[in-house]
Amino acid sequence: MDPNISGLVAYPGKFSQQLLSKLYFTLMQMTRGFLPMYGVKNKVTLSKLLISSGLKPFTGAWVAKEDVAFSSRTISTSKAQRDLQLKPDQFRATWMAEQMGKGSGANNQVIPYAAFFWEKVIQSIVTELVTQCIYYGVGQAAFIPYEATAVYAVGDLITYTQAGELRYFQCAAITTAGQNPDTNVVKWTYAGAKALCKGLASFFADDVNAGLLTPVSTGVITNSTAYAQFISMWRSLPIQVRDEGAIVHCSYNSLDCLQDDFENKVSKYFETIDNITYLSKTDRKCIVQPQVWLGNSGKLIATKPDNLVLATDELSDMNDIRTVPAMYSINAGITFLLGINYQDEQVLRINDQP
Repeated sequence: MDPNISGLVAYPGKFSQQLLSKLYFTLMQMTRGFLPMYGVKNKVTLSKLLISSGLKPFTGAWVAKEDVAFSSRTISTSKAQRDLQLKPDQFRATWMAEQMGKGSGANNQVIPYAAFFWEKVIQSIVTELVTQCIYYGVGQAAFIPYEATAVYAVGDLITYTQAGELRYFQCAAITTAGQNPDTNVVKWTYAGAKALCKGLASFFADDVNAGLLTPVSTGVITNSTAYAQFISMWRSLPIQVRDEGAIVHCSYNSLDCLQDDFENKVSKYFETIDNITYLSKTDRKCIVQPQVWLGNSGKLIATKPDNLVLATDELSDMNDIRTVPAMYSINAGITFLLGINYQDEQVLRINDQP
């Protein structure tokens, strides 16, 4: 059975739209700080208006400068797919058998506790997106075809054909020639979510290479230096952004370091009001927001609220859950759209950690 019965079972029936709404709602809850953008079927331009300085002493003659321009970034959605094959007969040997109803023939395709199990399906998909795609996504182009004669290092990305399907893997341990996801399963991790679309880390790397972003040098975040490192990120922002307020997105590891640094020193380095953590000495204008999607990263991202964007097309026909009864199983498929980017590099700062 694919996937394992303990994680994903049941079929949605008439509740597909409610389940997809649950998927998007849960995803938005786990990506706090992102601006949700709905109705994006393919690509949308994220425009910002640039107006340069133009004031001058009065002359009495009208002469305009060419000082109004648009600078744009784009956000694109990619179509994601999740295939499931469910075999109701496998429940017969479990404690859930009594919930299957009468009969044990091919026509008995009742899955016990359908609502509970489909919530687990949605939860699993969201977890995969949050931990592998939002920040760490690289897109399909970053994966190269597997070569039997090649030796792969940890982190290398490959495409490899299994069961007639091209699949995406990341190397988890150094390989020797011929060690592939079939012969050496423990050396490869499935990475389909990373192939879905580019995540923030990829956009940051591209923009650093293009000279659009210059990382703030903080060094490794530790429990004896974290406060100074968070403060340096806050103070690197433009004055106008600091005046309006900003968010420093961080991993839970970095937040732990900040809290430990607080314990090790006398001064109060942050305060929590109404469940919002503010960095001290910022006049409650700098919110420290830990993010699950940063994993164990030491990356600090300081920016205005709503500068990070997550695009979907919640009401599109391309978002769907479909089921097809087979002889002894139920085949199900889920599709939806997703895209990640940020709007304005001028109001965003990142540090020098991966």
